[in-house]
Amino acid sequence: MLNQRYIIEDAHAIEGGNDLVAEARAKYKETYPSRVARRMTHIGMMTGLCLKPLSYDQNTPIVYASVFGESQSLEAFIDSFPGASPLHFQRSIHPSAIEQTLIANKQPINRFYPITSDFNLAGQAIESPLISDSDRSILVGGDERATWLCEHELASHTSFACSLLVKKTGEGIGSITIGDELPENCESECTLSQLARAIQEHSALQIPSYSFNRWIHVSWE
Repeated sequence: MLNQRYIIEDAHAIEGGNDLVAEARAKYKETYPSRVARRMTHIGMMTGLCLKPLSYDQNTPIVYASVFGESQSLEAFIDSFPGASPLHFQRSIHPSAIEQTLIANKQPINRFYPITSDFNLAGQAIESPLISDSDRSILVGGDERATWLCEHELASHTSFACSLLVKKTGEGIGSITIGDELPENCESECTLSQLARAIQEHSALQIPSYSFNRWIHVSWE
């Protein structure tokens, strides 16, 4: 059964701007020493930083959302032909970012839901924690800037990541509420970067949910 109101227990966002993975390794070296960072992607480091402050355990479902995933690793894998690099291939797979963090932290999880879409990804991703049978769920996501893939609109032009820890009851720093029905022939969308910005700025956000046929409202205390 869908509740009308959910609690945001915690939320974090990182704006990576025009950074590529080399800049990210230098910027986040206190958290990710070089021996660790060289095995991680840019989005892996950013989503890891967004997950780190959250309180969760093996039974907390994690929803991971990304339009393009590990774009720089995909570029490196393609550039490695004809001697294709297994390492770049492994790091270019869509859910790799979260796997990097969970493996590094030796953190097992029972339920992991990767989501991708080029339309209304924030709307699709935020639905999952709301319909979960768990009292607490995490939504984490982001994208990393690439280089030549951007010329073909096959990668993000900016780097960012965000996380939301959503629960059904209790106290928190904000709330997610189910609003009115969507208008007929609605074509609105909310991108993942818009959700990340709203989390970073603690600004109100209205997200269309086409599965619920309702507006979803994100607000802060």
